[in-house]
Amino acid sequence: MSDFDRLKKLNPDEVFQKTYIPQKVFKKLLQKDFASLGNRTKVLGLIKILEDRFGLDLEELKASAQEYFDTHENQHVSTPQMINEPNQPNIYVWIFIIMVALIGGGFYFWQKNGSTAKVQEAASFQHETFLNSEKNQSNEQHLAVRKDIDQNRSEQYNTQVALKTQDTNETNITEENNAKEEAATLPQIIIIPKKRLWVGIWYLDNHKRKNYITTNPIEINTSRDQLIMTGHGLFQVDIDGNITDFTSRHKVRFLYRAGELEKIDKKTFELYSKGRK
Repeated sequence: MSDFDRLKKLNPDEVFQKTYIPQKVFKKLLQKDFASLGNRTKVLGLIKILEDRFGLDLEELKASAQEYFDTHENQHVSTPQMINEPNQPNIYVWIFIIMVALIGGGFYFWQKNGSTAKVQEAASFQHETFLNSEKNQSNEQHLAVRKDIDQNRSEQYNTQVALKTQDTNETNITEENNAKEEAATLPQIIIIPKKRLWVGIWYLDNHKRKNYITTNPIEINTSRDQLIMTGHGLFQVDIDGNITDFTSRHKVRFLYRAGELEKIDKKTFELYSKGRK
């Protein structure tokens, strides 16, 4: 019996417990369904993990994979996918809706008053109306809501909204396409613990934190810049199928920014976290 035949007899659940390879991915490997598994590097990496964990020689499976990707190379150019956090709404849909509301209100006031300053004021009023779902607010309520919104919106965003009032459709389409292109460049990062692991994440955009204590793989939301710290260094990091092995028993710190994951020292970590533990 060949080692590939022995591989077929393994229980998918047992494979997942030892390698963290999902059952559906393992079944596709057995079926040699390489077309739906991604790129050459990722497939060969999965086969290597199976060989190491179960002491198998899977040359037959690797040869089949190599032959497939040699003949279908153009169909499998590696394109990282953005990982969304579970139950998170599509932010780009909300941005699109908010911009339409802002621009529509701004255009109305521009026609009525004929000044750029009025456009900005109308855009702010329209935005507040959308967020609070209230009409006929008093002047005092209006100012309080605008102050809260202005704290979370940059000057650049306000300027762009005012300047784009006469090019609504083209601008919306362009920004939506740019957002999709930016998302397509983000990597897929998974932390794979070798033993029970604590992982702390500090998001740099709003300084909120998230904690994990688990033996299961942790997918990182690569759409947000963040600091990452682990309780020990016995884990692996999978970036688009490229696996890096860590063997330290001390804490490990990372900075993820602009699509890049970088290991950093304690001093750099505290610089970005503003000295908070």
